[in-house]
Amino acid sequence: STELIKTGKALKNSEERLQTLLHSVTDYMYSVIVTNGEISETKFGEACITVTGYETSEFEKDSMLWFNIVFEMDKETVRNHIANLLMKNESLPFEYRIVCKNGEIRWIRNVLVLRFNTEGDVTGYDGLISDINEAKMLEREILNSVIKTEEIERLHFSQELHDGIGPLLSAIKMYVQWLETPESKDNQAEILKDIEHLVEESSSTIREISFKLSPHILQNYGLLEALRAYSDKIMNTSKIEIQLSSKDIVRFKENTETIIYRVLCECISNTIKHAHATNITINLICENNQLFIEYSDDGLGFDVDKAFTKHKGIGLMNMKSRILSMNGLIDIKSKPKEGIKIKFQFDMHFI
Repeated sequence: STELIKTGKALKNSEERLQTLLHSVTDYMYSVIVTNGEISETKFGEACITVTGYETSEFEKDSMLWFNIVFEMDKETVRNHIANLLMKNESLPFEYRIVCKNGEIRWIRNVLVLRFNTEGDVTGYDGLISDINEAKMLEREILNSVIKTEEIERLHFSQELHDGIGPLLSAIKMYVQWLETPESKDNQAEILKDIEHLVEESSSTIREISFKLSPHILQNYGLLEALRAYSDKIMNTSKIEIQLSSKDIVRFKENTETIIYRVLCECISNTIKHAHATNITINLICENNQLFIEYSDDGLGFDVDKAFTKHKGIGLMNMKSRILSMNGLIDIKSKPKEGIKIKFQFDMHFI
């Protein structure tokens, strides 16, 4: 009896582990049988309850339950995709929303492949459902972050134009109007000299704003020289020290250099704003058809996992999305009071 009890406990533990595993799976297979052009039977994998909230028995009882839980605004998309599939026999993945049993709306990705009989008639299809809701939510947050960042940048440059160029142009206009008055005859040379000075100051301000928008050094001389110029500007206007080193760096595609430049400038900006660091180190190395970039500072640091899980690190997610858009890898390591280390890696075949 003792052995039976032990066996029973082992079976129970095994069943519990299996159920835990099943409820953690967010992908499941399904199968649909088509009879005379109509869906007559559906069979869904056990993990369907994790994704949809419905059990396999509920899908078996109602062959159209899978379509009925499609979000109303997406039903036409699903109909069209399946119609195209039947006509062209294409097994392309498509994404849409479903309404779960508890009323929650979730994004899923569906890939299905048709089955045929010997006469070439469709007898059904098999598919794979994947829960992509978290990825979609992250995409939305990143998109909102990008839009917000772009809007802040537009407002910033608009303010710089207004505050920097506006007063200078107003002063030039005032001096020109003064030249038209009889009282200015004795002071024309001095007035013209002041106008020339204001024009030069305006040109300098425009060049500064232009550099921030699209540095000509980046376009003409490449990533490394642009980073050197940016670092020099930062060190001239702040107490932070930036050490920039490189090995075998070559020119990349313009879009690649722009993205990497913006990401590293954002790293520097974040260090200055939040880290209270005194030193920044940037290393760029081309080796074995790989580009490696290491960025570090000696600032306050932070809890990386906490920043991501609580969705406070939108800037970090934005940075990550830019790197992934180039098939790159990014590794961010930081701890409170231990600064930050960020490693980027790119395959030079893709950049």
